[in-house]
Amino acid sequence: MPAGASVASTAARRIKKSVLELGGSDPFVVMPSADLDEAVKTAVRARIVSNGQSCIAAKRFIVHQSIADDFERRFVAAMQALKIGDPLDETTDLGPLATPQIVSDIEKQVRDSVAAGAQLLTAGKRTGNYYPPT
Repeated sequence: MPAGASVASTAARRIKKSVLELGGSDPFVVMPSADLDEAVKTAVRARIVSNGQSCIAAKRFIVHQSIADDFERRFVAAMQALKIGDPLDETTDLGPLATPQIVSDIEKQVRDSVAAGAQLLTAGKRTGNYYPPT
């Protein structure tokens, strides 16, 4: 955080607005030159690290318009193919979320997002403490 403190300090001295992302919200950028199969594979892994309950899990995907539809189709298919279940089973890709409250929070975020115009491309339904990629 020293870098963030330095930027904030400089901005404050000049009375400049600043927005700092000091967590793991760096964008996952995909350009037309990317190997799309590899980009999707990496994007899925980056999103589900620690069941997505990690500050380093990819959250914002910025995909060039010319490949956006193809990337989205492949990404959704890859997320749908993940095995959800017992985290002690080595074939499981995603286990349960850490607490019932986290699952409730996600349900609310999904409802609010859909109400604001988001479109569900897959899943969107809780099963116990499991919430599939949505």
